This record gives sequence, C-alpha cells and structure tokens, in this order.
Amino acid sequence: MQSALYILIFQVIILHFAGTSLKANPLIDVQKKCAIYKKHAWVVLIQRKNSPNDAEKHVCTGSLISKRHVLTAATCLENLSKEDAEIIVGSTETLSSCHQKLDIKSYITYKDWFSQQTKPPFRENLDDIAIIEVNVPDTGIQTPDLSLSKIRPGGKVRFIGWGHEQQNFRPKVPSFIDLKKLNNAECIKYVQELRPSYVEFVLPEKLFCAMSDTLGLGVEGDFGGPILNGYHAIIGILIRPCPTSEICWKLPTQPNLVLTLNRNLREFIADVTQVK
Repeated sequence: MQSALYILIFQVIILHFAGTSLKANPLIDVQKKCAIYKKHAWVVLIQRKNSPNDAEKHVCTGSLISKRHVLTAATCLENLSKEDAEIIVGSTETLSSCHQKLDIKSYITYKDWFSQQTKPPFRENLDDIAIIEVNVPDTGIQTPDLSLSKIRPGGKVRFIGWGHEQQNFRPKVPSFIDLKKLNNAECIKYVQELRPSYVEFVLPEKLFCAMSDTLGLGVEGDFGGPILNGYHAIIGILIRPCPTSEICWKLPTQPNLVLTLNRNLREFIADVTQVK
C-alpha cells in the first residue's frame, strides 16, 4: 500500500513537470534550440541599461573575440551611446546570476577606423561591422576562432543570436539555427524584393545570403550575431536584410544577409584587438 502511494506521488510529479513544459512559449523558428552554455558563453547580448520597455531593452547580438573585445554590427551602435549600453556575457540565461554585466569602455566602426588610415576615401556602406571594448581587462571566457574560409552555395553555416522569439518578446536564452548558403542569383533576387531601390544591385564577394528550410529569418536583436562554419569558427556576422523590422516579420521566409570577414575586415579586427 505504501509503495503504491509512492508510485502515485511520483506520477503526479512527472505530470506536473510535463504540463509545465507544454506551456512554454514557442520559438519563432522550429529549428531553434538553446545554445549550450559552455560552448557558446562568448555570445553576448548588447542591451540598453535603462529602458522602460523590456522588449526595447535588447539591442543586438555580438561575439567576444578577445579577452575584452566584442564583434558586432555597426548599425547596432547607431543612436546608442556607450554610457547607455551594457554587455551581458558568460551565460545563456538572462535571469541567471552567473552572467557578467559589463560597461562599454569604447567602440569603433570599420568606417571610422578606415578614415584614420592612409588609404583611399571610404566608399563602401556594406561593411557593417564594429568592435566594442569592455571595461574589464579579462572576462575569463574562452573565445572562438576567426576564419577566412569560404562556403560554397548549398553549404551549411550556423547562426547564433539573441533575437526576439516572438515579435516584441525579449528572449531569455540565445538560440541557434542551421542555414544554407544561396547562390548569387538567388541572393540578388531576394535582396531586390526586400529593398526595391536596389534595382541594379551587384552582390559583393564579401556578402552572401543564407536561409533555412523553414522560418529562419534573423529578427530584431539577432543582428551582429556570429555566423559559424563547420568547425565552429566565426566566418561572418548577420547584418540587417530588411529596411525595417516590420518587413522582416512579414517576410519570415526571406534569406539572411551575411557579411563575411574578408581580409580588409580582418585587418581592422587585428589592428583594434590584436587578434590575428
């Protein structure tokens, strides 16, 4: 009788937790999974310090690529002062107590760095990349490698981001999704659909499109996040494919636009961070 009671209590506990898990909010992409803490602790969340709206608090994703430097998209830092922003790193759970919350010491975009060099005038507006320096000498987190490796059309890459799981819904964990690289003709077609003004758009070698078999468009908060090759090295970052976030949400089957770390951008990264 006593053993039967224990079994009944155990079954009630199992049903309770099963019911709790069924109530979880679904991700916007069925392929998204929670990133593993130890493997992706270098994926950072860039957020506003004092935003009254929780959804607007989250700005972008970035990657810790040295003891104190974060790689992200330059557009993430537009209209955002270093005093008003902070970096969350070292945890895949925003509510956990094990993450580090760091202030920004400084940042520089590729455009600003280029203008300081003795080179021809800067004319390219697609190099949407920036380096943030945090205010600690060493975060103590193992960082990923950077790679110049090229992906062939049809090849797979992996993206990790802190983008909203649902529109205006701030995520509690980062997610990752596997994407396939499109050929140039497919990419140009999609870019012109998203941005009709790009009538004569020519796809630079440093850019490519990647999409998943299901819904997998990067959304608000994903931009600046890392694109990884099969060896889990960063080969590029996600840049904004849509003119506005509203269009992105209406066209979730469109491809993501990836800016690869070509030799010019690697020179910028090495000069600013000493990461070769």
